[in-house]
Amino acid sequence: MENEKEEMQETLPAGYYQEREIVKLLLLYGRKVMTDFYGRDCCVAQVIVDFIENTQLYFSDKNNSNIYDVFKYLLFVRYIPDGRELLEIPTLHQTVSELLESPYKLDELGKYGIIINDEDKKILSNNVLSSLLRYFDLVVSDRMKYLDEVYDETEDEEEKNKLVMNYDILRFMRIKLNKALGIMIAK
Repeated sequence: MENEKEEMQETLPAGYYQEREIVKLLLLYGRKVMTDFYGRDCCVAQVIVDFIENTQLYFSDKNNSNIYDVFKYLLFVRYIPDGRELLEIPTLHQTVSELLESPYKLDELGKYGIIINDEDKKILSNNVLSSLLRYFDLVVSDRMKYLDEVYDETEDEEEKNKLVMNYDILRFMRIKLNKALGIMIAK
């Protein structure tokens, strides 16, 4: 059993768990209002979709990508689904049900007389924004590794200069991302 888990870990795409965390936020809190990067009140789904689209990120896991695409399309037609509604889509049912199984759900606190105040909205906002930044940092890091590999294989000096410039831009972005996340890079 332990070997099966290890094999599964090795076959998962890079960033799988960060992708899954973002999709789970879409499903659980897509309709909730949060404060975005610019201090505006928006729904969680809109903040996530805008960030993914503006940074030209993509989900490498097919199931995560499919759920994201449904939210993106429905936002385009001005509808924000409740995550449970996606259970009705047969091809997404399994993944959506796995992600919705969490015993910890902020959206059910109202049933127990717990009022979600501005501080809770701030916590949700911070969670969504930091999840997006962590995923973006992972993608930037992977792209930097890729540029390193391509650089080592390239013999053309002009091409190497372009690779170095792209690498420096990514390094700059990574420093800014990590500063926003409160992470120090020790390289």
